Amino acid sequence: MGGRRKVPVGKCPRCGAPHYGITAKEVQGRTYLYAYHGTDGRGKPIYCYLGPADGYVAAESLHVLGLTNLESADPLEIAFAAASNYVVRVKHAKLEEPAEAARRLRRLAEDILKLAEDLERLAAAYSKP
Repeated sequence: MGGRRKVPVGKCPRCGAPHYGITAKEVQGRTYLYAYHGTDGRGKPIYCYLGPADGYVAAESLHVLGLTNLESADPLEIAFAAASNYVVRVKHAKLEEPAEAARRLRRLAEDILKLAEDLERLAAAYSKP
C-alpha cells in the first residue's frame, strides 16, 4: 500500500523552502497563518509562522514577499503566493464575501490567461522562419 507523495505548492514566504500549503490556526480569537513544510524524522509537523491572517499594519507585504532581493524573486511565484494568501485570509479572516473574492480572483486569472496568450503569440512569431 503506497502512500501518495506530497508535492510542494510553492516557496515559503518566510524561509524560502518548499512548502505544502498554508494553514490557519485560531488562538484566543485571532487567526494566524503558517506554512507547512512536512514532518521531521520523528513525524512531528514543521511549520513557519507567517503572521496574523488579518495582516500586520506595517509589514503586511512580508506575507507574500518575505525578505528577499526583488530582482532575484520569481514574479510568478510571488503572484501565486499572494493569491494563495488572499484565499486563506478570505476563508479565515472574513475579509470579504467569498463569492465576491471568487469573482475577483477569477477576473485576475482571466487577465493572466490573456497575458499567457500574448506570450504564446510572441513565441510563435519567433519560431517562424
